Parts: sequence; C-alpha cells; structure tokens
Amino acid sequence: MLAVDREREALVGAYGDDQAPFVIAPVDLLSQQQVVACMQDTLKRLGRIDVLCNLAGGFDMGASVHETTDDAWDKMFDINCRRR
Repeated sequence: MLAVDREREALVGAYGDDQAPFVIAPVDLLSQQQVVACMQDTLKRLGRIDVLCNLAGGFDMGASVHETTDDAWDKMFDINCRRR
C-alpha cells in the first residue's frame, strides 16, 4: 500500500517507517512533478498499481461563505478542483 501525505512525520506516525506493507511518500499533490515522480518510484518499488483511491482534498474552516476571501476560495479550488 502506498500512503501519501505532504508531511513525512504524519505518515510515519500513522504507518511507521517506510517498510512493507506500507510505502510512504511525502508528496505535495498540487505539484504535478512530485506526483509523477511518486508514481514512477512506486511502480519501480512495487511493480504495478492495482487500485487507486484518491482521497485528497480539503477546505478551510472559519469565515462564513459570504465572508470567505478570494485567496481562500482560490486555495480550496486549487486543492479540490484545479490541476496546476
């Protein structure tokens, strides 16, 4: 299983160190270059990918919808909708 997070410490805390059965990969999913490199490394290490569960996303808590800044909206759209 490949587990991906932006922070290695979070992955190690949840799954232990980078060893079977878990491969951990600190990757910023907003970086296409990092994602491609991660997939290439995963294929090298595991040989193939049988199933992909994309569970990434996010939002900011705080301001009401009508008070949310354009920067906050852009961040949420970048994380959840746009491919940059």
